[in-house]
Amino acid sequence: MDSLVNDAKSAWRREGLPYVVKNGPEHLIQKYSPSWYSLFEYFALSREELVSYCKKRGQIWYYDSGTQFEISPPLNKEVPKEYEDLIGTRSIGPNFVCEVSNAKLVGPYAIPITSNRNIIKETFGTSGMFQSRLRKTLQQLGKTKSLKLLLDTPATDQNSTHYNTVAHLVVRHGPNYDNPNYGHWINENLPQLQAIEHYKESTGENVKLLINRNPPSWLRDILEYMGYSSDDWIVWNKQSAIVDKLIIPKLSYIHSFDVDPNPLGKKWARRQALKKTDSNHSHSVSDRIFMSRQNGGRRKIKNFQEVKKKLDEFGFKIYRPENLSTKEEVDLFSQANIIVGVTGSNIAGIMFSSDAKVMEIFPHNEYLHVYYTLSNELGFEYMYLTGSGEREDSDDGSIHRDIVVDIEEFEEYLIDLLEK
Repeated sequence: MDSLVNDAKSAWRREGLPYVVKNGPEHLIQKYSPSWYSLFEYFALSREELVSYCKKRGQIWYYDSGTQFEISPPLNKEVPKEYEDLIGTRSIGPNFVCEVSNAKLVGPYAIPITSNRNIIKETFGTSGMFQSRLRKTLQQLGKTKSLKLLLDTPATDQNSTHYNTVAHLVVRHGPNYDNPNYGHWINENLPQLQAIEHYKESTGENVKLLINRNPPSWLRDILEYMGYSSDDWIVWNKQSAIVDKLIIPKLSYIHSFDVDPNPLGKKWARRQALKKTDSNHSHSVSDRIFMSRQNGGRRKIKNFQEVKKKLDEFGFKIYRPENLSTKEEVDLFSQANIIVGVTGSNIAGIMFSSDAKVMEIFPHNEYLHVYYTLSNELGFEYMYLTGSGEREDSDDGSIHRDIVVDIEEFEEYLIDLLEK
C-alpha cells in the first residue's frame, strides 16, 4: 500500500491531479493484478541479449570504444537531491548498430520482432516504455489481431508488406504515434544517424530510414538539413511488415526519471549539423538567448513581461523555437554563449552549441535532470532556477504547470552567469 501511495504522489507531483485520475485505475490494474500482456517481457530481448543475438550471427558493428564524462554540481550553491546521485564520473559503453535478418514489424510503433518471435526492446529504451507502447498497439489493433501479428513468424505471415533494408527510426516518445516529441528526437534519434551511416559504409547496403507516419514538418526539415531526401526514408503506416535486413542502432534514451547518456553521438550530430551551415553563419544572432514557451500549452511564465524586461536589460534576445527552421536553430544555438529557458524541448537545441552556459527554469519545487545531464555531456556550465511557490502548503504539483519567476533571484542568477 505504501508503494501505491508513493506512486500516486509522485505522479501527482509530476503530472498533476487530472493525470492521476485518468491513469490511476489502469496503473493499479497493471501493478497489482496479473496482466496477460506483461508476459511479452519474457519474449523480449534486452540490450545485452540483443547484442549477444547479433554477435552470434556476425551482425553487429561497433563504431567507438565508449567514453567517460564528468557531471559537475550546478553553479547554484545548493544541489537538489534529484541531482546528488548523478554527480561524478560516468562511464559510457560503446555505440553499436545491429542487423537483424528476416525480422518483422508490428503496429503503430513498428515493434521489431526476430524470426524466432523475440521482441527487440532496444527501440523503446526502457521496460516501462516498452509496456506502454505495447498496450497502445493492442488498443489500436485489437488484442486478437495484435496477437496474430506478433506471433506469426515471417515464414508463416503471407500478408505483410515487404521491405529490403530499413533502419528503425520510428519514434516511441510523444503524445501518440502521430506526434513524435521534438526534444526526444533531437537528443535520441538524431545521433542514431551516425550508426546508420557507419553501417552503410561498412556493408555498402542501401538503407532506407523508417520514420513515423504523418511526419511533422520539423522532422522532414531536420532530415533534409542533414542531407537526406524523401527518397531516403519510408513513412511507416502499415500494420505489419517483413524486413530482410532490419537495422537497429543503439538507443541512448532520455526520460524525466532516467537518462542513458551518449556524449559521443551527440557531439557527432553537432559536428554534422555545423558542417551544413555556412562557416560565417547565414545571419548574425545574439550570443545571449532566451528560448520561449509562451505559445505552448504548458510551463509558461506567468509574469513574463517582468522577465522580458530583465532579459532586455542584460542584452538577451527572445526566440520562439517553433518559428525557426532547422538551419536557423543550428545557427542560433551554435553562436550562443548563454542559453536561458524553461525546461522542455525549447532548449533541446543546446546540442548544437559548442561552448555555452545554460540556465534551466523549473516550476516551483520541481526538478528534471535531462538537460542537466545533457549540459554536462557537452561540457557546459549549468544553473537551475525554480519558480516561486504558489501552493507551498499542498502536495499538489506538476512539472508541467505554469511558473512565476522571482525577479530578484532571476537577476542575481543572470549576474552570476555573466560573471563566471
